[in-house]
Amino acid sequence: MGGWRPGPTISAVAASMLFVSSCSVNRNAPVAKEFDEASGRPGATSTVSEGVQKETIPVQEAAPPSRGGAMLEPGEAIWVRSGKSRVLQLKTSIRRVSIGDPSLAGIVVLGPRTIMINAKEAPPPVGGAEGGGMRTVGQLTAKTFTPEPRAGETTLILWDGSQTPDIHSLFIADFVDRQILLEVTVAELNRTAMEEHGIDFRNAANSFISAYFMGGGALPLGTFDATAKRPTYAFNLPNNENITAVIQILQSEGLATILAQPKLLAMSGQNAVIQSGGEIPIRIATGFATDVVFKPFGTVVNFIARISDEGDIMLTVSPEVSQPDFVNRVEGIPTFRTRRASTATRLRYGETLVIGGLLQRMRNEVADGVPYLQDIPVVGYLFRHTTYSDEVTELMIVVTPRLVAPMKPGTEVALPTDRPPLSNEDIRTKADPAEVTRPRIPGLP
Repeated sequence: MGGWRPGPTISAVAASMLFVSSCSVNRNAPVAKEFDEASGRPGATSTVSEGVQKETIPVQEAAPPSRGGAMLEPGEAIWVRSGKSRVLQLKTSIRRVSIGDPSLAGIVVLGPRTIMINAKEAPPPVGGAEGGGMRTVGQLTAKTFTPEPRAGETTLILWDGSQTPDIHSLFIADFVDRQILLEVTVAELNRTAMEEHGIDFRNAANSFISAYFMGGGALPLGTFDATAKRPTYAFNLPNNENITAVIQILQSEGLATILAQPKLLAMSGQNAVIQSGGEIPIRIATGFATDVVFKPFGTVVNFIARISDEGDIMLTVSPEVSQPDFVNRVEGIPTFRTRRASTATRLRYGETLVIGGLLQRMRNEVADGVPYLQDIPVVGYLFRHTTYSDEVTELMIVVTPRLVAPMKPGTEVALPTDRPPLSNEDIRTKADPAEVTRPRIPGLP
């Protein structure tokens, strides 16, 4: 082939780990391949000696680095998604390439300074669990509703002829090594009070990318007359505006309660969990022994955010809100009211996902009456008045994912304390050119 010249050759020797190059590899025999710069034969030969297959093929001389691959730094960790290929440029010419676990990836040598990594399927999670499951740590038991990521790790070693090899950690996973910042707001809206004030989120239908809009009263926003007990609210939600500002306004008016508002930073494809609440000790009798189990309650949200090849964010959200119900008990053990949802969507950078529709209806009973007389059996009903009110609350989860790029090592960050000290000219009081006026005495100029 034109453009090829006799140069360094590749010879294969036996080793405990698999060495691969640009030539075809016999997977049935343990073969290790290395660059031998001492040989310069233009033709390819193959011999077998003492059960070891030796193969020699010519390779192209070192060429200028291609712009299609990233430059690999010494000791840098390498991330490759399952089923994908990645081309890496090297700073020096290599003689040998080895990979610790060939079942995770294959290495193709494109040139003395260029290699390509072909990632295979990542191994399943520890224990073989493809989906969520129960995990117990001490006295705590947690349940993960989102599947665990698949990832594997091995070692990639490069030799350039020196005594010290260049060792890299190679990660094969179904996600990439990018970080995602999740801005989360979990709020509970009082729909009963909002309908009384005429608040209807359906008027903001054009301001959201993906959202659930609550059906308020029969009349839209702003049709009620402003009174002391029923003020008029007007919200202007332009595009790309943060809906959490509206939730904070509702909270200031007593129409909503923010249960949690964290910010999570997670690796792409990794599971992120937030939990805000408490635990209730529950005594369980088994035979002649009695155990105490702590049942968690509150707000639990599971996330998995992945970055697609197009740069979009694949987001899976599984929120759950639970609270103990001491009214409905079973053998003295309180029950739990739980609201749970799970959804998956595809968002672009800066878009917001709003999940709603988790309603809860509660009936409140308020008794007023004459003290002591209202407690008299039968006759006490004449001195007592009971009112019932129904309250509907809705759980709303707002998630805004953003891509986060870590700073390069050695990057200097500007701090407020980095400014130089003020000079005398900065702190000196400057003269005011305005004329100084004096009080005028009547009769004098």
